[in-house]
Amino acid sequence: MTIGSIFRPLLELCRETNTDIADILRQEGLSEERLVDPETRLPTERSRALGKRIFEKLGDPEAGLRAAERFRPEDGDLVFYLTRHSKTALEALQAFPRYARLIGDAALCSVAVSAHTVELSFGLTGGRTLLPEAVDYAVAVFARGAWAASFGKARLLEARLARPRPKRVEPYRRALCASVAFGSEQSTLVFSRSELEAPFSDVDPRLRAILTKQADGVLAELPAATTIAAAVRANVARRLEGGVVGIDSVARDLGMSERTLRRRLRESGHTYRALVDAVRSERAIALADQGNHNVTTIAQLSGFADATTFARAFRRWTGSAPHEYLRRSQR
Repeated sequence: MTIGSIFRPLLELCRETNTDIADILRQEGLSEERLVDPETRLPTERSRALGKRIFEKLGDPEAGLRAAERFRPEDGDLVFYLTRHSKTALEALQAFPRYARLIGDAALCSVAVSAHTVELSFGLTGGRTLLPEAVDYAVAVFARGAWAASFGKARLLEARLARPRPKRVEPYRRALCASVAFGSEQSTLVFSRSELEAPFSDVDPRLRAILTKQADGVLAELPAATTIAAAVRANVARRLEGGVVGIDSVARDLGMSERTLRRRLRESGHTYRALVDAVRSERAIALADQGNHNVTTIAQLSGFADATTFARAFRRWTGSAPHEYLRRSQR
């Protein structure tokens, strides 16, 4: 599940550019008011699909960067207020791995601290990939947030993004004020440790304690982070390139029989076939969006033995033949 309020900057951008997304929201059974309510939590796949449709409607390859300029702390609800009242920017970043699920159940975040730098890496669980525009949005929000919270002391040194290289790189350098690399396996932001350790001047320890207690309470009420569906997705994602995605192999990896795995998936409202299809579709579309792979390569990396079967599946996922989709992506 993902909190709907993180879509508010996108809706603002749509209004400013006279982009009408009323039909998209109506088809999702949502209104703008309901979507931006912090109490609204959308299933991960639904949230990703909604974001993709809005970005496509905007038609702006830099929409993620522009939306980040309109982000406000309340869009991130409790987790952003909690980190804002940390003692230092470093303490704030170190809180994200614990509380990232308050933003989205599939959010994956880690912080690595060395003698001179701090690296914040993020992505999605279960073999999922972030939309390129969503990567842009997230990295710009983190970079701007760290800078603002530290009153301009915590500057971004380097950004390595898990998205294809865009046609225009300068907007990224300008938005992030740092060197930027593309095509990484995961998105990583690098900061100076000494700058992150500069103490905040207006910290309220009592308020932070209250916010931490509330955040821990909300976290405790969320479903288990590692569901059987997420475990299967992650295992399938690792196996795709080898083409071995049989349920017997996955069940063995997860320490159970095939029959038990099928039963547990059924009880959670999933089927193995649907999960494999979802992982394959996300992998294939992400590779096609990169624009630097041919159809045969994408088919192989998505776990298909032949291009014909892949083409049939790809048309079902996107409504387009693979070569037509690639031609549009490369324009």
